[in-house]
Amino acid sequence: EDLRKQLARIRRRLMVMNTAMQDRVDEINQERGTMRAYDMNIYDAERENEAMLAGLPKASAEGDALEEECYRLKRVLETGLGRCFTEYAPPVERKEVDDDDLWECDQIGTLTEQAEYLRGLLADGTRDIKANHQKKMESLRGEVGQLKAKLDKAWTQEQKENTTGKNELPRVPEVPAHFPSFHVPGLSEGSIQTPAKMPGGIKRKALVVGINYEQSHAPLKGGVNDGWNIASLLRQCLNYGVSEISILIETPSGASSPFATPTEANIRAGLEWLVEDAQPTDNLFFAFSGYGAQLPSAKGSSRSEGFIVPIDFAADLPEHFDLTSNAPPSAVSLVPTPAARSGHNASQTRESNGRGYRLISMLEIGNILAKAPAGVQATVMMDCCYANMPNVDFSGAAGTFPRTNRGQVDYTKLRDFISRPRFLELPVLSVEHNAEEERNPLPINCSLYCFFGSKPEEWSAEFPIEGTIQGAFSWAF
Repeated sequence: EDLRKQLARIRRRLMVMNTAMQDRVDEINQERGTMRAYDMNIYDAERENEAMLAGLPKASAEGDALEEECYRLKRVLETGLGRCFTEYAPPVERKEVDDDDLWECDQIGTLTEQAEYLRGLLADGTRDIKANHQKKMESLRGEVGQLKAKLDKAWTQEQKENTTGKNELPRVPEVPAHFPSFHVPGLSEGSIQTPAKMPGGIKRKALVVGINYEQSHAPLKGGVNDGWNIASLLRQCLNYGVSEISILIETPSGASSPFATPTEANIRAGLEWLVEDAQPTDNLFFAFSGYGAQLPSAKGSSRSEGFIVPIDFAADLPEHFDLTSNAPPSAVSLVPTPAARSGHNASQTRESNGRGYRLISMLEIGNILAKAPAGVQATVMMDCCYANMPNVDFSGAAGTFPRTNRGQVDYTKLRDFISRPRFLELPVLSVEHNAEEERNPLPINCSLYCFFGSKPEEWSAEFPIEGTIQGAFSWAF
């Protein structure tokens, strides 16, 4: 047994030695190949050197011949040029300067001084004329501004008198002192002169909504800033009149504001106001910055539809309802209760089956805009998730899409994140959020342009931009 073990050890050592020897042979062969390459390079270099040495005497003789030719040409040029200068150079005439020449020189100097003096007077006069012209222009600008303010005030008063007694969305009587400033490089004051009432009866209307959901379980920080930025763009750069904009901006808790709260009822009333009495060639604009939500398009459906989320989205839910629950739809049911709100058939229809969320579907927004006649230009800008318009965009005529699974979203942790998504994941309830008669999208007759921050499977975000929290899409827009 000992001999067998010893024999095995010897065999192993022999195998190791064979492997080492083979490696060494490979290295030697590689070194031989390298040496052969070096020998070939040395051989080529020697051949080139011999060729150069063979041609060196010839090159030296050619160089000597060129030097001799250069010296000969140099001598010819020197001799020829010297003779030319000697034979053909004309004599220089000398003329004495008399008194008349000196007087003319003095006159030239005097005239030069007078010209410089006149140039100075002309420059001073030009500066004075420019300064007076600038003062007159500033005075005229001030008068034009005062006239514009009077026209806006008169137009606002006329609108108030014409709409007295009508049920309409609250208006802003005037721009408050804290209205933010918005400056676009290259646009000076008065460079865009668009009156509040455009010529030919053309009207402009804009509805701007910005929400932070401060009192909810999932607050944002940039929705209100987006609303102010868009409103400033319309008022200060595009000269929208006060009566042409409805602003629904969330204000901090306890603070007073002349603006209406962005509730479901106010947003829906604002959309109805937007298309009210719309005529061909009118221009309509709707901007929303806040949360978007997805819910099944019908009970048991695997496809979802998009909703915008008003500030009072949870006002009809029972007290202590858990909005963070991820329970399946069959497990989250609500007890039927009497209608908590009135004035809207769709709301009453869904409340008859139980209370649900206060949301506004993209389908309903499209059906409201469908009331605008042909020739109207409408623009929709939404900085939220799940924004899609039936009959308009990639989602098709139905306006539905496969549900996007976001997993368990912890909005408590998102409070401190530098970036926040603008989707609000809500537990699926056992109630319908669109009435049966509202599920069919109406055809769009106007020219409708839709700008959305993301596709349903993506997500819009807000984060610090230029020193404040803003929606990335709103800032880019």
